[in-house]
Amino acid sequence: MNKKLKLALLLFLLASVGILSSLTVYSTVLGEDQNIYSDFATVWNSNWIYLVFPTINLVIAVAVGTLLYDKVNLRVPLLERLIDSKQKTEIKGILPFGIMGGLLSGLFMTIIILVFAPTLPLNLIESITSSTVGILPRVLNGAITGEILHRFGFMTLLVWLGYKMSGKISDNTYWTAIIVSVLLFGAGQLTPSLLLRGTPSASLLFYHLLLSATSVTIYSWLYWKKGLEAAIIAHVVANIILFFTPSMVV
Repeated sequence: MNKKLKLALLLFLLASVGILSSLTVYSTVLGEDQNIYSDFATVWNSNWIYLVFPTINLVIAVAVGTLLYDKVNLRVPLLERLIDSKQKTEIKGILPFGIMGGLLSGLFMTIIILVFAPTLPLNLIESITSSTVGILPRVLNGAITGEILHRFGFMTLLVWLGYKMSGKISDNTYWTAIIVSVLLFGAGQLTPSLLLRGTPSASLLFYHLLLSATSVTIYSWLYWKKGLEAAIIAHVVANIILFFTPSMVV
């Protein structure tokens, strides 16, 4: 079995555990507020729907990332070293940079939530303060699966497209990919608000954009500079911090 196939299988298995952990989250959320989610509960009532679509996305992300990541000088250093002990991959700084990135991301996002809380829709505040999503799904699905999908799959594709369009790889190639990721992720985070709460206010738009800019920029920079594992570590640390944020929102 070649190294890239081994890497793809490892990443797929890691992310699949996260997808499985998310099944309990969807069931809990739908049960918490039937008034908000009643339409979705009626149509998307079966747990399998939450398993099939993310798995399809995961297969695509892992395939794209595995094919392209090394072509644009991106890395998965720890897994590469695990697959091939002779691999000369730089792993220094992954843990400290990941922890520091997670602390910064978690702190900044907590501040953003607290600052914007008085201006946010009541049902959004209630969803923040009454969330019963545990640490495990936040780590497995939110952080690990999320980074494999968004950084390894999507950001890698954006960097590669930028490289193909410009004919070279430079810092601007990575920063352009990061900015596009921020905007698209922010739009994705806003979609539930549009569907469930109607036209968003300027405050709500800015809130989602700031959250996206903070987290996506830090995780993407870490993926670029230190490898995918550093981004995963940062996301794990940030999600643990955010787990305690609802108790601060009044």
